[in-house]
Amino acid sequence: MACDNGNKKGVGHLVKCLSWWTRDDPQVKTQLLDLDASGGTSKDCANGTCASINKIREVDDDGTNGLHGQTTDSGGGGVLEDLHKKMHLLGLCVPDFDLCLIANCCIHSLQVQLSNAVKASFGEGALDKVDATQLLHAALPSTRISG
Repeated sequence: MACDNGNKKGVGHLVKCLSWWTRDDPQVKTQLLDLDASGGTSKDCANGTCASINKIREVDDDGTNGLHGQTTDSGGGGVLEDLHKKMHLLGLCVPDFDLCLIANCCIHSLQVQLSNAVKASFGEGALDKVDATQLLHAALPSTRISG
């Protein structure tokens, strides 16, 4: 499960996306589980995840559909090992605690690295700027690439 906790207009949301490997048609499948409201703590996020997982179970809290891993960002509530511990207590993860992998999302870091390189090369973009970064915003939406 990949998840991210956010807050929009004062309402906390926890986006939850499931992924799994299929043997018969070797590929990774993904499915958005939901983005239901949740509080900002790991306990709130674990309870929200439990409610979401129960949507795909035949019987609530029956121990099926155990998660083998999770990815979250590293800030705020509902993150990494703390979230895993709270979800494990609710029976959301596979029974063997060590077989549920935990990873943090590094996409944000990659975007910052790229952003810093672009700003250093071309300058900071803004509506009142005349530089290469602003040119990309102005020219690309109207450019059509044929191929």
